[in-house]
Amino acid sequence: MNQMHGTAKEVDRVVDMTNEQVWSRIARTHLRQGRIQEAQTLVNAWAERAERLAEPKALRALLALSRDRLDEARSLATQAAALDERCALAYFVLAQTHLARGQAQEALICLQRATALQPGDAEFTCLRAQLLLDNGESRQAEAMLRQALDEGVRDGTIQLMLAEILFHQQEVDPAEIEALVRAGCEAVPEMAAGWALHARVLAQAGDLEAARQRLDLALGLRPDFTPFLLQLAQLRLGQGANDGGQLKEVEALVRRAAVLGPTDWRAPLLLSQVQCQQGAWAAGLRTLAEAGRDIPRQPQLLLQLARVCALLGQFQAAREALEQGTAAGAGSADLRAVRLDLSLREGDFVGASRLFDELDATPTSARRVPLPLTHDVVKGQCIGLVPQDIGQCFLYVRYARALGDLGARVRVVAPEPLQRFLSRTPGIEPPDAAAPWSATYLEPMQRLPLLLGAPDTGPTNEAYLRPSSEAVDRTRQLRDAHAGPCLVIDLPEDMKLPWLAELGSWLVQQRVLVVLLAGTQAAWLPPQAHCRHLPPDDLESLAAWIQVADAVVTQDRPLAHLAGGMHAAGLVMLALDHDPVFGSGSSRSPLYPTLQLYRETVSEGWQTTADSLLGLLAPLVQQRESAPPAEMATP
Repeated sequence: MNQMHGTAKEVDRVVDMTNEQVWSRIARTHLRQGRIQEAQTLVNAWAERAERLAEPKALRALLALSRDRLDEARSLATQAAALDERCALAYFVLAQTHLARGQAQEALICLQRATALQPGDAEFTCLRAQLLLDNGESRQAEAMLRQALDEGVRDGTIQLMLAEILFHQQEVDPAEIEALVRAGCEAVPEMAAGWALHARVLAQAGDLEAARQRLDLALGLRPDFTPFLLQLAQLRLGQGANDGGQLKEVEALVRRAAVLGPTDWRAPLLLSQVQCQQGAWAAGLRTLAEAGRDIPRQPQLLLQLARVCALLGQFQAAREALEQGTAAGAGSADLRAVRLDLSLREGDFVGASRLFDELDATPTSARRVPLPLTHDVVKGQCIGLVPQDIGQCFLYVRYARALGDLGARVRVVAPEPLQRFLSRTPGIEPPDAAAPWSATYLEPMQRLPLLLGAPDTGPTNEAYLRPSSEAVDRTRQLRDAHAGPCLVIDLPEDMKLPWLAELGSWLVQQRVLVVLLAGTQAAWLPPQAHCRHLPPDDLESLAAWIQVADAVVTQDRPLAHLAGGMHAAGLVMLALDHDPVFGSGSSRSPLYPTLQLYRETVSEGWQTTADSLLGLLAPLVQQRESAPPAEMATP
């Protein structure tokens, strides 16, 4: 009764002021925040005192709509519009009843009327913008939301919706998106979707810990909302959930989301990815097959199905999934990547050659080198070696000399800077060789040991990757200007190791010149550290610095293969999911005898002490002073 008495007083005050919009805003705020009973009580009290007003009748229609009573909502909204054709809320409710029946065009007409009558209403503006988005008119939706903000409508929902649109546009300044999201979340902290959007923005910027905090806020408001649970699972994977226990936790999270949202196609996609990451390829395939029976075909689901089928050797099924993905509108870049993987696994090197042509590769047609490989088979033939990634390229190019010894002409099918760098490898021709060149055979590099009958390790008694002598001369002058040791370091920013700060202090004490790859922040390094950042995409400079430095410190990345191929001293931090070519257990690899391997363990992870790490690094720093390596640059 006290609540009713307070409500009646508020009604009297609003009605006396004849300010219907203020009263309507109070009731609608209750509805937006899920307080349906409070909104019902207020609307009933107002309707008793102003039964001939259109606004309370429109609010009753909105209440009916919140309870999924579409016919009642439509009838009440129509009556409200008949009482007062300027009642914007009536047209807003009519628009939503049209949407519920799939009548998008009629809904848009009603919304245009509502926003024309009440242009400053954020709820009307956002729904109209959403209709434009659903119709593929994102630029028009963006323009309308910006206009509302320019006209002084400072509403959090408008700011968040505009941020969502801009988030999917590559050319937009990330700072603008961040500002909009922050303002929107501060204005409507009870809006869970705003915190989830902020988490996505932060995750894209690489701040995964802050993203996790924002997502926890979203889940606190809506703990069983499927998209938020899937976003959390994706974030957990991005934070490095890669051992068995962590992946099981992520899998349980995805399965919970799938139960809550059985029609959300992202759940089976993510579950399949987690299962494949665990090595359960057959289970990942079953997940996708089951999803195909219950969920309409989605491009990303179909591409994942094609990937898994290709890995399992089910090439016909992979091709069918690719065709369906194409018909479903999959992006061209994603399609090309999956087609290339399928072509290489299937041995369709003519198809792979065409795909590489699209990436500005050299050969236009080729066929597979037959087994067994003999001198007669390849003598005088032109063979194009196809790498799937740059690390694999540095690893397998060591076998090129054996092909050359059999009489073949060999080049690497890669972009020109990489192709030119690798042309100094024994057996590889430069890209501008005088003799005409067109590939007869196109081979994936990982097949070379099989073709040649060579041991898995290949030759290891000398360097086979070399920078140019000009690059080495330039770099040596820069190196000699620093009196202390020199290390090339490439550790990922998310590698939050407890001893990194101590490593940074040690580097300063030893006056080590730290050479960092382009874009590396290395926040763990003290400000007074001697650092040099390499220019982006400059392979020659990187290789030259590796040659003149005392050692390399890196994870299992292309840099490890490059340093190993140059016979440079180094320390490689091997995570649990490292490249299998490094084997298991040993601290040395027959592939690269100059590199020392430091392995993450399941039980202890990277838990080690600075002393043990520095004990490995100290001899590397002193190595060149005692025994400088032979010059490996080529003229």
